Amino acid sequence: MSMELVTRTPTVPANEWLLISKQADMLAMSDIIPVAYRRKPANIVVAALTGRTHGWDVLTAMRNGHVIEGQWGMKPEAMLGLVRAAGHHVDIELIEDGPIPERGAVVTAHREGEAPMVVRFTIAMAADKGLVQLKDGKPWARSSTGKRLPWELYPVDMCMWRAVGKACRAKYSDITLGIYSTEELGAIVDAEGEIVEAEVVDRGPTEPTPLSPEALEKFMEACGTEGITAGDVLVKAFGDDVPDPLTDEHLPAMRDAFRLVVEASLHHDVIEGGGEGAGDSSSTDPDSVRPATKAMVGKIKGEYERLGVIDRDRQLASTAGVIGRQVSTHNDLTIDEAGMVLDHLAGL
Repeated sequence: MSMELVTRTPTVPANEWLLISKQADMLAMSDIIPVAYRRKPANIVVAALTGRTHGWDVLTAMRNGHVIEGQWGMKPEAMLGLVRAAGHHVDIELIEDGPIPERGAVVTAHREGEAPMVVRFTIAMAADKGLVQLKDGKPWARSSTGKRLPWELYPVDMCMWRAVGKACRAKYSDITLGIYSTEELGAIVDAEGEIVEAEVVDRGPTEPTPLSPEALEKFMEACGTEGITAGDVLVKAFGDDVPDPLTDEHLPAMRDAFRLVVEASLHHDVIEGGGEGAGDSSSTDPDSVRPATKAMVGKIKGEYERLGVIDRDRQLASTAGVIGRQVSTHNDLTIDEAGMVLDHLAGL
């Protein structure tokens, strides 16, 4: 009987996105995760969001796939597991006898109501693709230091994983979602489908990567959008000793500081914008005409959602009752008016 795969909504909820981001920041500092993810929280987020489609947690997604040449590839073993979990039948036949070039594997993928798909991959085909060489009729694959690689040690198993990846992608594209296997992306895997390194060298912790000019420019734009300064955020994050250069290692502290400065600015605006006569447009207080900040508008919408008022027209009607005038959008509010609405909603 066919089993249903875990399905997730395409849109990542804000609370789940925040959780994934925090997990990525923490896990990236570990030295017991795959090299492709160390000091690279963005890679972990990519793996987590990709694995999320299949119902995997972050660690499972990292274990079932790897970043190869800038792309996330899934282990063929994981592909096979997803396909079988969905109730499909996959036959694997190993060819371990006969002429060495003709040895390999035959994978037959079945799907109800469709003709079976047969994928064959041999050592000779691997040699044609440059994955292994044939010397004196035997597989030969070595690292630059002369270490024997999996294509030489386990050529039949390697052919099996190559055939599995191709069959799963072609026959069950709705399950694999077009993701290539790590093997197809050029990674070297062992007999179990795990990534191996040709030469394992301990070079110590990976050096942090300086933030690009584009990343710094986006940071400045975000600060300007919220009406705060980049200097305030950096001082909040690092005190008077601001790192030079800023690197990806500093991003978690910068994000936390950005949030705190925005919240402090919002709190200041609410206090300054409150009080008697705040809705009086004839007031000489500059805040009576200065537009509400985006942070205040966002807070108002969030408070309405907290109270279960999702309909936009109902929100605007409630706001109009508080400030004494009609508005077509919350962006039309002044700081005074936004403060009045926030005070009102907070008391509900």
